[in-house]
Amino acid sequence: DTTVYKTIGEVKDGTFAGGAQNRGLEASNGISFDDPYGKVTPEVWAVIDKYKAAVVGGTIVVPEDEDQLAAFTPIAPDALPEASPVASPTA
Repeated sequence: DTTVYKTIGEVKDGTFAGGAQNRGLEASNGISFDDPYGKVTPEVWAVIDKYKAAVVGGTIVVPEDEDQLAAFTPIAPDALPEASPVASPTA
């Protein structure tokens, strides 16, 4: 949502540059999820929280190009440390 908001603002202001852009993964609002229909279980939120904390904390480095993606090794949820309750959208 943050990226969409920023991009719309850039288009409106005439500063949008197009092409591939790295907007980053800001801990406060760069990684977020929504469940408007209330279908995501607490167990699934716990896994999401673990992955979010791992990305924000640097345990998982999100690939930025095709080469990094090809070399990327996914981490199983049970191999991640527990997420802080502060990082949880359900806390």
